[in-house]
Amino acid sequence: MNAQKHITLVLGMERYNAELFEHIKSQIRARCPQLRLHVFFDNDVLERPKKVEAAISVSDVVFTALIVLDDAANAMIEMLKNTIRVSSLRSNRCRH
Repeated sequence: MNAQKHITLVLGMERYNAELFEHIKSQIRARCPQLRLHVFFDNDVLERPKKVEAAISVSDVVFTALIVLDDAANAMIEMLKNTIRVSSLRSNRCRH
Protein backbone atom coordinates (compact mmCIF):
# COMPACT_ATOMS: atom_id res chain seq x y z
CA MET A 1 0.00 0.00 0.00
CA ASN A 2 1.26 3.50 -0.83
CA ALA A 3 2.06 5.90 1.98
CA GLN A 4 -0.04 9.02 2.11
CA LYS A 5 1.53 12.05 0.44
CA HIS A 6 0.89 15.64 1.45
CA ILE A 7 0.99 18.86 -0.56
CA THR A 8 0.57 22.24 1.10
CA LEU A 9 -0.39 25.42 -0.73
CA VAL A 10 0.01 28.79 0.97
CA LEU A 11 -1.54 31.42 -1.24
CA GLY A 12 -1.80 35.16 -1.00
CA MET A 13 -3.72 37.00 -3.65
CA GLU A 14 -5.26 33.71 -4.78
CA ARG A 15 -7.74 33.80 -1.88
CA TYR A 16 -10.43 34.96 -4.30
CA ASN A 17 -10.22 31.41 -5.72
CA ALA A 18 -11.01 29.75 -2.37
CA GLU A 19 -14.02 27.90 -3.82
CA LEU A 20 -11.92 26.57 -6.68
CA PHE A 21 -9.31 25.21 -4.27
CA GLU A 22 -12.01 23.55 -2.15
CA HIS A 23 -13.34 21.91 -5.32
CA ILE A 24 -9.83 20.72 -6.22
CA LYS A 25 -9.39 19.29 -2.71
CA SER A 26 -12.62 17.31 -3.00
CA GLN A 27 -11.66 16.01 -6.45
CA ILE A 28 -8.24 14.92 -5.18
CA ARG A 29 -9.82 13.23 -2.15
CA ALA A 30 -12.18 11.29 -4.41
CA ARG A 31 -9.64 10.30 -7.06
CA CYS A 32 -6.40 10.02 -5.08
CA PRO A 33 -7.17 9.01 -1.50
CA GLN A 34 -3.44 8.62 -0.80
CA LEU A 35 -2.86 12.34 -1.54
CA ARG A 36 -3.81 15.04 0.94
CA LEU A 37 -3.96 18.67 -0.16
CA HIS A 38 -3.70 21.37 2.51
CA VAL A 39 -4.73 24.85 1.35
CA PHE A 40 -4.01 27.98 3.36
CA PHE A 41 -4.03 31.67 2.62
CA ASP A 42 -1.65 34.38 3.78
CA ASN A 43 -3.94 35.45 6.62
CA ASP A 44 -3.82 31.86 7.97
CA VAL A 45 -0.07 32.21 8.42
CA LEU A 46 -0.73 34.98 10.95
CA GLU A 47 -4.05 33.79 12.43
CA ARG A 48 -3.48 30.00 12.53
CA PRO A 49 0.31 29.61 12.47
CA LYS A 50 0.41 26.28 14.34
CA LYS A 51 -2.01 24.68 11.89
CA VAL A 52 -0.04 25.96 8.87
CA GLU A 53 3.26 24.88 10.39
CA ALA A 54 1.86 21.41 11.20
CA ALA A 55 0.75 20.94 7.58
CA ILE A 56 4.11 22.10 6.25
CA SER A 57 5.97 19.74 8.58
CA VAL A 58 4.26 16.65 7.09
CA SER A 59 4.25 17.83 3.49
CA ASP A 60 6.26 16.32 0.71
CA VAL A 61 5.85 19.52 -1.33
CA VAL A 62 5.06 23.11 -0.31
CA PHE A 63 3.95 25.74 -2.81
CA THR A 64 3.66 29.41 -1.97
CA ALA A 65 2.37 32.07 -4.31
CA LEU A 66 1.58 35.76 -4.36
CA ILE A 67 2.10 36.43 -0.64
CA VAL A 68 2.34 40.21 -0.59
CA LEU A 69 1.65 40.97 3.08
CA ASP A 70 5.05 41.64 4.66
CA ASP A 71 4.11 40.15 8.03
CA ALA A 72 2.78 36.99 6.41
CA ALA A 73 5.78 36.66 4.09
CA ASN A 74 8.26 37.06 6.96
CA ALA A 75 6.35 34.59 9.13
CA MET A 76 6.22 32.14 6.22
CA ILE A 77 9.98 32.37 5.73
CA GLU A 78 10.55 31.52 9.39
CA MET A 79 8.07 28.62 9.24
CA LEU A 80 9.81 27.16 6.24
CA LYS A 81 13.23 27.52 7.85
CA ASN A 82 12.00 25.76 10.99
CA THR A 83 9.97 22.94 9.49
CA ILE A 84 10.91 22.03 5.96
CA ARG A 85 13.25 19.19 5.10
CA VAL A 86 15.39 20.19 2.18
CA SER A 87 16.60 17.43 -0.06
CA SER A 88 19.21 18.01 -2.66
CA LEU A 89 18.74 16.80 -6.18
CA ARG A 90 21.71 15.22 -7.88
CA SER A 91 21.90 15.05 -11.59
CA ASN A 92 22.90 11.83 -13.25
CA ARG A 93 25.38 12.80 -15.88
CA CYS A 94 25.64 10.74 -18.99
CA ARG A 95 29.01 9.11 -19.42
CA HIS A 96 30.23 8.75 -22.94
